[in-house]
Amino acid sequence: LVGGFDQGLVVAADNLPVSTSTGNRGYRAIVPSRFGYLGTPLPKFNSDDQAGNGVTMVGDQADAYVCLLDSLDIHLAVPVIAVSAGSTSALQFALRHPERCSCLVLISPNSPSAVRAVI
Repeated sequence: LVGGFDQGLVVAADNLPVSTSTGNRGYRAIVPSRFGYLGTPLPKFNSDDQAGNGVTMVGDQADAYVCLLDSLDIHLAVPVIAVSAGSTSALQFALRHPERCSCLVLISPNSPSAVRAVI
């Protein structure tokens, strides 16, 4: 999880192992764009977010990852690699849906201060 799928493809190419015998990665990378990245729409704040500090939006993003996995018929725990600001929604994904996250790798994590206090 990074800003968008463009960065995610680079992270996947650089970090997923390649079989020495077949040259095949043996993994499927799912690289969604975060809300607002690459011109994707930003959802309105959830009514639970009275302060408008973005915490719920990050939680909504984490929930959207679950919807994406469900739509791809992936119902098991998956490893999550997150870079920079993608770490915020990745952490929320792991906290809100631990049964769907087998491991969490954060590379150069960065999060807004309002969200950091919640994590």
